[in-house]
Amino acid sequence: MNRFLTLLLMMFFAYSVLYGQSYNETDRFLKANSVWVFGKKTGLDLNTGSPIATAIESAEVSASVSDSTGRLLFYTGSNGTIWNRDHLPMQNGTGLIPFHSTLNNSSCAQGAVIVPFIDTPWKYYVFFSMQREGYEAAVSEPYLTYSVVDMSLNNGLGGVEAGGKNVPLYNHALHESMIAIPGNNCDIWLITISAYHPKVPVDPKLPKDTMNYFMAWHITERGIDTTPVLSPTHAAITKWYTSTSIYVSASSMAVSPGRNYISWAAQNSICLAKFDPETGKADSSISFSGSTIGNYSVCFSPDNTKLYCSNLGRGLYQYDISVFDSAAIKASAYRVYWREPGRGQIIAISYDGALKLYDGVIYVPYRLDGKFAKIKKPNKAGADCDFEADAIQIAGAVPSLPTDVVFPLTRYEYNETYDTICHVLEKGYRPTILEASAEFSHYEWNDGVLTANREITEPGTYWVRYYDFDCRIYVDTFHVHAVDIVTPDVTVDVFTLRTLSPYDSYQWLLNGAIISGATQREYTVSENGNYQVVVANNNGCSDTSAAYEITNVPLPNSISGTQSIENGISVYPNPVKDILNISASYPVEVNILSVDGRLLKVVRNSKKVDMSYLSPGLYLLQVKDGSGKLLKAGKITKVD
Repeated sequence: MNRFLTLLLMMFFAYSVLYGQSYNETDRFLKANSVWVFGKKTGLDLNTGSPIATAIESAEVSASVSDSTGRLLFYTGSNGTIWNRDHLPMQNGTGLIPFHSTLNNSSCAQGAVIVPFIDTPWKYYVFFSMQREGYEAAVSEPYLTYSVVDMSLNNGLGGVEAGGKNVPLYNHALHESMIAIPGNNCDIWLITISAYHPKVPVDPKLPKDTMNYFMAWHITERGIDTTPVLSPTHAAITKWYTSTSIYVSASSMAVSPGRNYISWAAQNSICLAKFDPETGKADSSISFSGSTIGNYSVCFSPDNTKLYCSNLGRGLYQYDISVFDSAAIKASAYRVYWREPGRGQIIAISYDGALKLYDGVIYVPYRLDGKFAKIKKPNKAGADCDFEADAIQIAGAVPSLPTDVVFPLTRYEYNETYDTICHVLEKGYRPTILEASAEFSHYEWNDGVLTANREITEPGTYWVRYYDFDCRIYVDTFHVHAVDIVTPDVTVDVFTLRTLSPYDSYQWLLNGAIISGATQREYTVSENGNYQVVVANNNGCSDTSAAYEITNVPLPNSISGTQSIENGISVYPNPVKDILNISASYPVEVNILSVDGRLLKVVRNSKKVDMSYLSPGLYLLQVKDGSGKLLKAGKITKVD
């Protein structure tokens, strides 16, 4: 018997309506963004709350991604390298454009974004965008590129695909803002803002009367659409440039958790636009004045009603955006923090830092002394937002924060099918194979395994997540118990079957079919056939007995004394002392059996059966025709 049996206990569907949960509140998002890597060789693991050491040197540009357990997969910075989780250059992950520019003074607030493949969970796009201080030397290089990371390479440490490295996507000037936003149709939008410089060729797709256009690059299971969706920003973005340098003030961008607004920090104003995740279009842009010393980073509250903006090393403001009106928003300004010049370095929300929303809290990095502030209740107005200045300490400076990794939104989540696997304790734990549904092509187990089946050697709880191209996610959870359930043995007492050992539940079968109501330890048979019992314990582990053939149940006209002819057959006498007579009009076979079903004697084509040598007692008789069909059955009593 196979003692590794799966008992399907229950299936229930936690049915979540499309977009019922904000994209940045899902467990998938939180785990993927749980390890932050930023410059000056610093980082923060939010799974443990502990600082980590990294390989990034730069003040700006960082992106990182973790797996479904929160384990860091890889990250990148501004020196043209992607690092694996061991903080070593990834296979084929060096020399990336545009960071290897000979200018060596590249800087970009949101210069790197990691986007997962829609249909292949172990692959990622890594986008690079850079604002350069020296356009003449860089005109020949593209301003927006991507490389493809395949985590199945290099024994799971990942590598950049040889044919997917430094792929150019856009060859014209861009601002330093770049974010990713989930769409409505199992897709993702990569958002950038176009820029202008007289030394850089103008994009012929853009109208010549403006330089500021939203560019939404559509990412689907088919790949990246190289023709972006264009939307004018309307609100002016300040720019200035010299013969060799350009400085633009669209520093960083953010999307609201409801994906209905985009905001970006301009030099002397804050801009807000409505966004349509269905089409990638942005419109109705408005702006309102912020700090006169410059704005750097913006961040939305979880409930989409508040917008926070940091200034260049000076302070932090909150705005109420529940009314989409520039005058009303400006009038709602609340100064969460402000540092007057000359009062000392208490806190500086720096142009080298960024606001970041994670798990309902907005994080605010200090620039110089390695601390994080927190806005712990960002949905609340004014002082009720609960600003905590000294929340986290990091060794060294904290420059910029990584951009968010986003995922396509799921339409439904079937969570979850519960299976119980009996992992038998026999000479230690033996390997057991957990098998995922064969209907899908993409799998992810809780330990990062990406195959359909997984071998385990220890009891515990294991889950696997399936994906399909409609952005549905299915989750199976396996509860594996270390239980030694004994295969049942059955005793036969005339017409009564009984298990030798007790179990928590029973179900008797006849010829493989369930016998209704037969759920006790004992069962009295009422007809001939093959009987089995399925037993289970309180852990849900089950096993099935061998089949027991029962042939001693009398037919409706059982033998009792001298019988009338049935099927042309009569048997007499009963009780019998020596010779049992068989009267039949055609040849028959007579079987004599013990009451426990053991075959004792077979007589063919004879009208007499010698019973003299048998001990007194009860015996079973079967009469069959030449083909083995049972014609008559009953009990015979042997006497002295």
